[in-house]
Amino acid sequence: MEEITNDQSSDLPINPIETNIQYGTFAPRMGALLLDGLIMAPISILCLMDMIMWKNSLLLLIGYLLTIIYKPFCEYKWSATPGKMALNCKVVNDGFEKADLNAILLRNIFYITKNILFMIFLLVILSQPEYQDVNTLKEYNAYLFKFPSYWIFSIIFIIIDIIEFALLVSDNQSRSLHDRIGKTLVIRT
Repeated sequence: MEEITNDQSSDLPINPIETNIQYGTFAPRMGALLLDGLIMAPISILCLMDMIMWKNSLLLLIGYLLTIIYKPFCEYKWSATPGKMALNCKVVNDGFEKADLNAILLRNIFYITKNILFMIFLLVILSQPEYQDVNTLKEYNAYLFKFPSYWIFSIIFIIIDIIEFALLVSDNQSRSLHDRIGKTLVIRT
């Protein structure tokens, strides 16, 4: 018969001061965001070219699905995107352990929602007969700004970004709104 012990030391939360945990502050997180943006730039450029030149809904859909999957997949699989890895950051749960899929999806809720909404918006635009006459970046931007939903959508996500920034720079663990929602932290490795 197996002996049951009452060793609870593994259940105690990690004290970040005792273990010298350093949090991912604004600068490395912004750097990681920029690096990930560069990694995803070819897909973004392809989607933009599609919207202006080819107007192919399937290509746009594939591009946006890859964009939507990129960040949550990397954070779940490796606890970091390539940008975070390059800057020695990783995502952990509030117990400083590998975050589960639910936590990763929750922490990326704004990222996923924003990209899904924008993808749907662009797919609807592509289906408009008058959009077929749009052939330049200037015409594309002018066309987008004709829609009040685009303005509302943009303003909402700008406000969320401002809240994210304010929380990130004011929190002693450098947690942003999405970190709080997913009960995650970004730490330096």
